[in-house]
Amino acid sequence: MRRLENEAVPQIIALERYAVDANLREQRTDQTNVMRPRQRYTSELIDPDRNDPIYKMSPGSYSSELHERFASPLYALTFVLVVVAFMGQAQTTRTSRMQAVITAFALAVLSRILGITCANMVVVRPAAAPLLYVVPIVGAVMAAIAIQWHMYPRRAPRLVRSATVLVERMGASLIALWPRRAAPQTPSRIRG
Repeated sequence: MRRLENEAVPQIIALERYAVDANLREQRTDQTNVMRPRQRYTSELIDPDRNDPIYKMSPGSYSSELHERFASPLYALTFVLVVVAFMGQAQTTRTSRMQAVITAFALAVLSRILGITCANMVVVRPAAAPLLYVVPIVGAVMAAIAIQWHMYPRRAPRLVRSATVLVERMGASLIALWPRRAAPQTPSRIRG
């Protein structure tokens, strides 16, 4: 189908033959057959072919992709904990939650950007692979601490709890030592 500039109705074109050069097709498949690390199976990343041209150029890209695949599920846990840390506490309907939503979103995006930065660093320096796990784990731990901090009623620190128990015991001991006086008895009415 084709449309000419000066005609409003498109024209339908029917071809009797369509010639294709098979040599060009073969040349294209040879060039596009190279797969990047992201397109490979995990087993190929664990034990890569040492003669692969991409592996020879950048062996760190295989390591980076492998560790990124294993670390990526940790971000789901981190994102859930970040949302609970900022949106989980009860609030009245009159308070705006927009600031909490924006903060939770910004922290989730920041943690993912740090993860991508670490993945790029691992391409250059494969020994930095543990950083791919550190970023989501630290984010999850910090979010868990924030969740604990926002819990109400707050649990008193151990030192305060110990001091409270000590004071209560001392008070009970003092009360036990204090002599008790007998309460004055009121005369009972005699019924008759």
